[in-house]
Amino acid sequence: MKNLLIFISILFLASCSSENPEAINKQIISYKDKINSYNKKITELESKLETDSLPKSGSTGTAVIIKEMLAEEFEHHIRVSGKAEAVEEAFISPEMSGQIKKIHIKEGQRVKKGQLLISLNTDLTEKSIIEVKTSLELLVKLFEKQKELWEQNIGTEVQFLQAKTNKESTEARLETLKEQLEMARIRASFDGIVEDILAKEGELAMPGGRLLHLVNLKKLKINARVSETYLNSIQKGDIARVSFSATPNHELLLPISRTGSIIDNMSRTFLVELLMDNKDEKIKPNQLAEMKLKDFGSSEAFILPSIIIKQDITGNYVYKLEETPTGPIAAKLYIKPGHSSVDMTMIVDGIKSGMKIIIEGYNLVKDGSQLKIITE
Repeated sequence: MKNLLIFISILFLASCSSENPEAINKQIISYKDKINSYNKKITELESKLETDSLPKSGSTGTAVIIKEMLAEEFEHHIRVSGKAEAVEEAFISPEMSGQIKKIHIKEGQRVKKGQLLISLNTDLTEKSIIEVKTSLELLVKLFEKQKELWEQNIGTEVQFLQAKTNKESTEARLETLKEQLEMARIRASFDGIVEDILAKEGELAMPGGRLLHLVNLKKLKINARVSETYLNSIQKGDIARVSFSATPNHELLLPISRTGSIIDNMSRTFLVELLMDNKDEKIKPNQLAEMKLKDFGSSEAFILPSIIIKQDITGNYVYKLEETPTGPIAAKLYIKPGHSSVDMTMIVDGIKSGMKIIIEGYNLVKDGSQLKIITE
């Protein structure tokens, strides 16, 4: 409208810039009358357009669309947030104290189970092994000699047992030293990626101190906390639909591998865990996930659009079609709604198979309104 006024004003100024003020005022009044006339006609046409777009009411009734009620399949889902975690992830620590002699890997490197990662200084242990081996050689010879004498009934049993004990205790000590030597060689406990190296060569490693971070991305678990309200609705083996906000095109259907046995005292929730193969390694540990879990399902449910359900002082109701001698009319029908999913609601009471419910035009009718049935 403003564009029209501006356009007329430009024409006006162009045509009468050379005329006197009295003539200009007359032309302004004339143009304003025309603008008012045009505005009135535009309003009338817009009103007519809105009226034509509405279903017709009259002697033939209000135009409505109906739905014949038949049993359908219905599922209700809840959405919970979860987090991906690696099944195999560890901060590697040494089992014994020692100076870090050599770091054999780099950050980001893939390693195999059993691969040597870090070596500690083992000079003292290796010297002890040499010393014990030398002692053991002598003790073995003494034992064998004492055994030959004992078999010939020469010498005492105490001498034989003492030689045997000395040999066996030294053998045990040698095995202990060998185990200590192996403990100083820190190896990968599973296949994975070296995410972070937290120590340097020359530093002192202590039991419990973190040396490196190792993670396997091939197998993940997704954990979520679910309200205890759904404790009896969600079971192990149920299928969950999982999506990830960072990778929206990556959606999975996964069975629930475990449900928690304890309700958290603070949040009143229990654990739901899913296992997933992550062979392409697209999903990363600590990545946020959304689970869609089914908590209710029925193969024979009556379903209606949620928007058509109205409420008054008596309760929830919809309008059904009722046949009369004078034609179909709208009749108020009180119902009991149940679960809702997206924009549909399951009706648990008040609906019978074959009933015809008004699903479009419901806002234009009231109890007893004459109806005109149209097809979608």
